[in-house]
Amino acid sequence: MPECVDVTAVSSAEDALVLPPSNAYYPGAFCIGVRGPGHWGLLTSWRVYALLRENLATATATARVVASGTPPDG
Repeated sequence: MPECVDVTAVSSAEDALVLPPSNAYYPGAFCIGVRGPGHWGLLTSWRVYALLRENLATATATARVVASGTPPDG
């Protein structure tokens, strides 16, 4: 699937549901690893929200450049 769409995977070393933590790695995806929140805490973490928002903004900007066929402004 990562070849067809942008995929972001978020993992936490303190996640007690996904063991070992390396199982949260998704080949081909943009993988974000954080320390601190557990599995359910990832849903309510402002830090995780900010990282996802930043990643989505970058992916959107890249998609616009690719769709327009013009190089980004330097």
